Amino acid sequence: MWGVNTVLRCAVISLALVVSATSSQAADDCPPLKAIWLDLIATPKGYLVPVSVAGTSRYFLLDLGAAFSKIDKSVAEELSLPTKSIPPAVKISDSYGDFASYAIAPTLAFGDVPRKNMQLLIDPYGHHSDPRTSGTLAMNSLMPFDIELDLGANKLGLFLPKHCEGPDALVHWPNQGVGAAHIVVEELGTILLPMTLDGVKIEASIDTLSEVSWMSTSAAHILMGLNEEAANQIASPNSDTPGGLPAYPFKTLTADGVTISNPAIHFYRSPALCGGLSGRSMEEIRNQRCFGVADVALGFRALRHLHMFFSFGEKMVYFTAATPAPQ
Repeated sequence: MWGVNTVLRCAVISLALVVSATSSQAADDCPPLKAIWLDLIATPKGYLVPVSVAGTSRYFLLDLGAAFSKIDKSVAEELSLPTKSIPPAVKISDSYGDFASYAIAPTLAFGDVPRKNMQLLIDPYGHHSDPRTSGTLAMNSLMPFDIELDLGANKLGLFLPKHCEGPDALVHWPNQGVGAAHIVVEELGTILLPMTLDGVKIEASIDTLSEVSWMSTSAAHILMGLNEEAANQIASPNSDTPGGLPAYPFKTLTADGVTISNPAIHFYRSPALCGGLSGRSMEEIRNQRCFGVADVALGFRALRHLHMFFSFGEKMVYFTAATPAPQ
């Protein structure tokens, strides 16, 4: 998973694959937002998104914590998608290994809105537990849109970024107490959200492929003042295997007044800091640029508590508590 695995986050990226975002434009007459609504399918490993690849209906796992969308090698071959090799000087990796090539989908369509000539990393490993899964849908495919995320209702909204600025125009669902925060959108599209954990400022990323939330033992020590040796005693060796290890009993995780009580955050052992407030002095590690590693990675169990709208042109997120609140 893209998750919080630091091996996965450090990559030297070619210009051909760099994400570009479309800026939002304010309209004088505040027209209604033009939206594409997608019904998500909840699975134990995440949320399946219905898309059309080269005219064929497929399901991709939603991965808002990753820069590049991926397609299984068998699916790319079945659809006869043209492929290109990734240059030898460029290294793109995840926890399963390196990627050697990418496919070019002539169309990648969300509802009746197609994107043309989309680049999808070819995943040779085929490690999906759900046989319906053809790949993962990440930020390079979604950045031209503003995104509404409501995992509690199994909904993903993609909005054409032409709207009035401010929460009154953007947050269109019935709500009380709209929160707002400036987000950091990294060069490859990773979203970093300012939050407070038990009153301490942190940066959180979004990991829609993990049920649980994660924090490195180093960040727990530096930011939260926890004993690192004690934290290591309950930490998973890596972020993919919590097993029966307990989560640390934090009390509150808050974003501008919207609070998740008793958030279950697991620790993972971190040999080196990379990103987040705890790792600002180590942005460069062994000549590799580190992207997307925050102080806390929010899994979908926590994300179900929030109803969020990401306005990338404004670099803002607007949110309320999920309705109804998850059990």
